[in-house]
Amino acid sequence: MAGYWERLLDGQRFSRRRALAVGAGGLGAAALIAACGGSSSSSSSGAASSASSSSSPSSGASSSASSSGPTPQKGGRFASDYTTTPNYNSVSNWHEGTWLAGSTVYDHILTAREDKRRYVLEAAASVETPDPQTVVIKLKPGMTYHDFAPVNGRAVKGDDIVATQNYITNRPNAFDKTFQRDFLDNASSPDESTVIYKLKKPSAYLFSQSFLGSGTSQPIIPRETLDGLDTERPIGSGPWYRDTYQLSVDYLHKRFTRFRDASKGLPYLDEYEYKIIPDAVAGEAAFRAGQTQWFRSPSPTQLDTIPKDMGNSVQVFKAEGLGNFALHMNMEKGFPWQTDVRVREAIWRLTNRQQITDLVYKDKAVVPPGVLPAGLTNYQLDPKDTAQYYQNDVAKAKQLFAAANFDLSKDWDLLCSTTGSPSEQAGLVLQQGLQQAGMKTRVYTAQGSAQYMSMWADRNYQLFINPSPGTETPAQSLRIQHSQSWSSTYGGFGLKDPEVDALIEKSESTIDPSENIKLVKQAEMLCIQRFSSLNELLTPTSYFLLSSKVQGFEVTQVAPMYQVGVWLKS
Repeated sequence: MAGYWERLLDGQRFSRRRALAVGAGGLGAAALIAACGGSSSSSSSGAASSASSSSSPSSGASSSASSSGPTPQKGGRFASDYTTTPNYNSVSNWHEGTWLAGSTVYDHILTAREDKRRYVLEAAASVETPDPQTVVIKLKPGMTYHDFAPVNGRAVKGDDIVATQNYITNRPNAFDKTFQRDFLDNASSPDESTVIYKLKKPSAYLFSQSFLGSGTSQPIIPRETLDGLDTERPIGSGPWYRDTYQLSVDYLHKRFTRFRDASKGLPYLDEYEYKIIPDAVAGEAAFRAGQTQWFRSPSPTQLDTIPKDMGNSVQVFKAEGLGNFALHMNMEKGFPWQTDVRVREAIWRLTNRQQITDLVYKDKAVVPPGVLPAGLTNYQLDPKDTAQYYQNDVAKAKQLFAAANFDLSKDWDLLCSTTGSPSEQAGLVLQQGLQQAGMKTRVYTAQGSAQYMSMWADRNYQLFINPSPGTETPAQSLRIQHSQSWSSTYGGFGLKDPEVDALIEKSESTIDPSENIKLVKQAEMLCIQRFSSLNELLTPTSYFLLSSKVQGFEVTQVAPMYQVGVWLKS
């Protein structure tokens, strides 16, 4: 049976832009990016669609075995740097759910994509949407969990997914329960291989990274382990199992020989390791020394120097940015910008977004015309319509501060992520801009991601600048403008504006692509006209570095993402 969204979207396909590979040692020769097919549906809005085993492959894995390139070599250890993390719980800990266990240990119904496929099926043999508020998921047969107590390699069952959905719903600090809170009415499992989601309302982004493709709200977790997720070894049915591990030090994963795609020879790698290296200088040293093969977040300076020094031994990958990089104002502690739009406007008038971009990122970021990342191309506003709101005007800012009786004798705290980070550099530039109208700030940094995430969760900040996740749809980037953010941790800076909230909610449940885009743009414009408490400063272009030994790496900005097709050239 064709799904509801499949029928709706027929004839309304949109093309999508995608990642670029730039050559080893520079911006020339193409690097190998092998990617197999996925859902035939596509929509720039990310409006939900359906797929079945007849229209999607049995796995969303990237595999160069299906390409005309060299035959993959099995074995070896692939290592990546990563930052500190507070626990092992993929539901409450974004890092664990999105990149660590989410990309190795836990299986998922599907993986979202930002290209024309939109998503690929993983543990699901089919996903059907017979009506806008019903999702029927059929699991692939023969899947089993890893061989650790208390699960001991038993079969994956539908009621594990139901139990996980209930756990997330009832977990106060679940990192992202937007799907469970706002859309999921109930989940049931009529038999061991079937899961049915009944929705409260349609979702425009059902098949996106934010919902069915989420690492924190949709991992397939055995029900016996739910009570111990914070401190115990993650156990799943994914391509690798966690072998040895020490919190915020090192996580070594080994190939699971009963993985659902083992008959295809996947995954190729014997071992997948995450080395916790929060310092960018130490991360660079590990990459140069060959201790890691993936340098995840090089700075703009490192992007210039490392390829130049390492030549053909490094591959540089570039993709249009989907992430956020914004100035956030705390809207829950009674600060003056919470109740007086004149204060927010004054801060906007003193924020030179192009200057911040030029000084911090040089040519490796762009300034979007609105409040969404520039990579969401179909949702971008016309710059002519928004330029007046972003115009720098020190005299106007002084007038606004005076009219609002803003206390210029006070030092305001400006939190930035970590020492030496682009957010700290941006904070120092902004500090100078605010000082032009007499607003004094104290730029300070947190000691690692665990600390600043805790500060966000506790609303223990006044102003802060930091990058944040974005996805292939506006689901996260627009929802952070809402009074109730998509994340229980990452929030507290929404406008608290009922009209803005209503428009965002309407866009989220409008599944017609053109109408969804129209509503999103209206919500964006309203945020700008009211000088939002979350000012999108710039969109960093996504770059990362790989050793030239790495082959079959699928470039994507959505996560979690299984790199089962990766292999190492000897």
